[in-house]
Amino acid sequence: MAPAHERFAALTPPHALSRRPARGHHGPHDPRRPGRRPSSGDGGPLESPATRLTALAGHDTNLSNMAGVFGLDWTLPGQPDATAPATALAFELWADPRSGARYVRPVIYYLDLDQLRRLSPARPRRLPLRFAGCDDGPGGSCRLADLRRRVEARIPAGC
Repeated sequence: MAPAHERFAALTPPHALSRRPARGHHGPHDPRRPGRRPSSGDGGPLESPATRLTALAGHDTNLSNMAGVFGLDWTLPGQPDATAPATALAFELWADPRSGARYVRPVIYYLDLDQLRRLSPARPRRLPLRFAGCDDGPGGSCRLADLRRRVEARIPAGC
């Protein structure tokens, strides 16, 4: 099943993937707009200045769709499926204390096949990713403002 799943993900054009989550996705959250309340059907996060983590639980198709929106691609060492069970896509928010500039870096957390077989995850593997063409910040991160523009440009008008 994994080869067929990987083949489908590889054959699906990024344009199609970027259209799927557009309805509930409005680009990376800007922490300078705390307390934003989603409108009816928005699906955005409720947060405040005290928010330290916002999480989204999903499935393999959510990971594939988000990869399309953000222009990400990855393979997992020790795992034949890029969106295997127990795989999570996280976005680290970094801030430059001198300039105040904010950066985002994507990271994948996953379990390898042995961890899945033993049902003993111990510690998940961590794989930092880079946004293609936008990775000149600390640790290969992308400026939040640049990433926001890139993502919003990929979402079709009217979504």
